[in-house]
Amino acid sequence: MMNWFMWTRHPYISRIVCFTIVLDVKNKFYSSFMYIGLLRKGNSFNDAELTCMMVKNVLLVGGASEFGQVLAKKLRAVGAKVYILDTDVVDTDDDLEFIHGESCNTDLVQMIIKRCHITRLFLLPKISHDEDVSTQGRRILMGTAALIDEIRRQTSELPQVIQVGQFQEGSFLVPEYRAAVLSTEAFLHSYAVSYRMDVRLIRIPTYTVSSAYDHLAKEILEISSETTNEKAKIYNLEAETAEIPSVSESTPDVRILVFGANGWIGKQFTDCLNKHGLQYVIAKTRPGDSSDYEIRREIAEIAPSHIVSLIGRTHGKDCGNIDYLEGGPDKLKENVRDNLYGPFMLANIAERFGIHFTYIGTGCLFAHAKNSPYYREEDLPNFRGNKYGVVKGFTDRLIGSFSHSLNVRIRLPFNDEDSPRNLVKKITSFNNLIDVPNSITYLPDLLPALINIIINKTTGTINLTSPGVISFVEMAEIFSEVTGQKLEYESVQIEDDVDGTAKRSHCKLSTDRLQTLQPQVLNVKDAVRKAAKALAQVG
Repeated sequence: MMNWFMWTRHPYISRIVCFTIVLDVKNKFYSSFMYIGLLRKGNSFNDAELTCMMVKNVLLVGGASEFGQVLAKKLRAVGAKVYILDTDVVDTDDDLEFIHGESCNTDLVQMIIKRCHITRLFLLPKISHDEDVSTQGRRILMGTAALIDEIRRQTSELPQVIQVGQFQEGSFLVPEYRAAVLSTEAFLHSYAVSYRMDVRLIRIPTYTVSSAYDHLAKEILEISSETTNEKAKIYNLEAETAEIPSVSESTPDVRILVFGANGWIGKQFTDCLNKHGLQYVIAKTRPGDSSDYEIRREIAEIAPSHIVSLIGRTHGKDCGNIDYLEGGPDKLKENVRDNLYGPFMLANIAERFGIHFTYIGTGCLFAHAKNSPYYREEDLPNFRGNKYGVVKGFTDRLIGSFSHSLNVRIRLPFNDEDSPRNLVKKITSFNNLIDVPNSITYLPDLLPALINIIINKTTGTINLTSPGVISFVEMAEIFSEVTGQKLEYESVQIEDDVDGTAKRSHCKLSTDRLQTLQPQVLNVKDAVRKAAKALAQVG
């Protein structure tokens, strides 16, 4: 049965077209409002005169911006249920639901499609001053492509797609952003032609003043309901613009998913995140124990901006060091599971979803040699003295091959705690101290530096050790100097400890890249002195 209501007059509106379809399917009635058009007279209009298509569910990708929230408010005013997909957080209510994540997360997109039944899609690509052209292109173009193609494959009725890019000819624009948005326009045009998708491409001035948002939102809603046969029609809207904001004014909003947060370093890492006021989630799944599907599902549901892996195996029952892994096949399984498979699996998923991944691994990958150089990030592992080092060496090379990943090398970590895991505390109980320079990692100083590096989505490999080198003998001397506590030990030269040297990595790592990115980090001897003072106060 069909009912038609047409050509009704109104003093302020030229025409109201209300088209209602009521279908009788297997004795069940389903009714849906398909179209309401409000055509205004003249050039001025108010909320009641908006031209809008009544849609049930609207998805705003990048809608956490101030303009996105104004647009969401306008949509809700005409009865739409609004979903915002973004990495920045917004407040929600009954008519507005926030989904944390990125559009390139295909598992998350599938969940949205199945649950939300989107009938209209707004794309609001964001400008970033901190990304190069390839990074910004990946985020905007690949995110849009993944989202649109997933919608095309998963839905029988394609939603209308409206992209609102912040540029016009002649206006100031971050060049990388302009290139990325023009690329998405070309992509959307191809889908409009190939799949008869209703696409509207809207360009607004860069850095529009907030007082103009309301007017722009009205115009955009009117455009979305305009009847046109042109494929991916381009609309240039005008508005007052503001001065270009300083890059330093913007601070990233992150959501970090942490695997391995319950370990000694993991707890210090999450404590540091708390001190920085950064949002994080401790993973409930664990590679090797949980299925691949369960891990992918958790990542899709949490939709993090970053994933950090502190998964690793350095000790076990009745053995507090890496000698635990020198056993038979059962130990090899643990070694490969925790020190290779887990980090590799997470890096692979992060690469697929376009999420920045950080692997906190080891720098105990290089062999000592007389007059040995400082090993740089590009140097390949060459230490074969123990099974831990061999497996970790393969992991180091694998993680370094992912474009979204940061491979972090730490060595012989120490902090300010009275803990048996603390290197400074360890040496106070050693009878023999080998006198060979090593690179070591002061966690209270370098974890905050690492968080800064992670937030900036730095990729590649970085040697996360305190600048300079120090021997265990020098550490003992500094400890005695600071605390007044005399340590009893025998200094052993490396030539006299052939077996010990063969089983343990002793190496110097270059910190040039670290000091370029985070020049404030402490010199290693200053770091040891600071840790010794803290231990003296604890004692």
